[in-house]
Amino acid sequence: MLTHTYPLTHLYPNQHKCIDTHIHTYTNSNSNSHTNSLILACKSHINLIERYILERYKTERQYKMKALFLIVLFVVGASAYSKHNLTLVEVAKKYGFNTIVELGERAGLAHKLNESGEWTVFAPTERAFSDMGPFFLDMLRNNSATLEVFLKYHVVQGKFMYKDLQKNDFELTSLAGIKIRVNVYRANQIVTIEGCQLVNADNVASNGILHIINDVMLPPTDNLYETIKRIPRYSIMASLLKKSNLHKELENGPYTVFVPNNDAFHHFSNSTLQRIENDGALAEVLMKYHIVHGILWMAGMHTTYLQTLAEGDKLLITEGFFGTIKVEGARIISRDIPATNGVIHEISRMLKPKDVDLIS
Repeated sequence: MLTHTYPLTHLYPNQHKCIDTHIHTYTNSNSNSHTNSLILACKSHINLIERYILERYKTERQYKMKALFLIVLFVVGASAYSKHNLTLVEVAKKYGFNTIVELGERAGLAHKLNESGEWTVFAPTERAFSDMGPFFLDMLRNNSATLEVFLKYHVVQGKFMYKDLQKNDFELTSLAGIKIRVNVYRANQIVTIEGCQLVNADNVASNGILHIINDVMLPPTDNLYETIKRIPRYSIMASLLKKSNLHKELENGPYTVFVPNNDAFHHFSNSTLQRIENDGALAEVLMKYHIVHGILWMAGMHTTYLQTLAEGDKLLITEGFFGTIKVEGARIISRDIPATNGVIHEISRMLKPKDVDLIS
């Protein structure tokens, strides 16, 4: 479920503007007495409020109720204003995102995000880092160049609120100079940032916006075909894509490719595999059945049919208990492998259209 953190202006725009005007002179200092200054600001204006109310509301009951209401507005407004004075790094610390703060400090990026400016940060949860395992964090900590690219890939210059991320196939440019793809899946009301689900949006800081994502973003390096080709367990799929001349198509896109691993192909006899490899037209039909238009990350999948590159043939995607996803009954073994022009999902068996007969 996506949650939002909204400032008071969403509820009381006029009142907040008034409060902002009154307390502005008390917020120029960066000293630790900031909160006390805000309280003094509230107290100094309460007398003015009381005199105003006495003139306008003649009964004691009206006076007390209105005074209480406006005093509460001052206190809440001051609190909201104070929260927005926190920098992005301070907001991240406040919400307990210690790992990305620690990595940012190690790389020197935290200093930049403590300065004035406008930035949007997509911060993975602590669970996201934990799921990557200790080797991943050790690799980042011991390789300063990799760490810098990794962190900058999670930061965009400018302020992008949740409402600005409602365009499917929208692209942002990260500080690493690498595109970040935003996808919106209306059917299940999910927004993904390079495949990572946006789970908490619009945490406002004095110098930008912090969004929380449920996974770690890994920058893609190759197109779909090159990515498939360099992973050893996809060597049979890579060979068939080459035989069917579809490897050139996978330099375009964007596409989503469901890739059977080598073990999945070994469910067929050697003679059947030999037949597929020797028949370019058959290989083309089979390979096209594994490719669909557009980028479909795991988080956006639900029970539906997807049109493949094989004309007239669709894939049935089914969502089971606990969010498990199957493609024509095949399990997704490894999800969301990014490429520069799409995404790859590894599946447990080769798919085939119903009108194709293979002797196994």
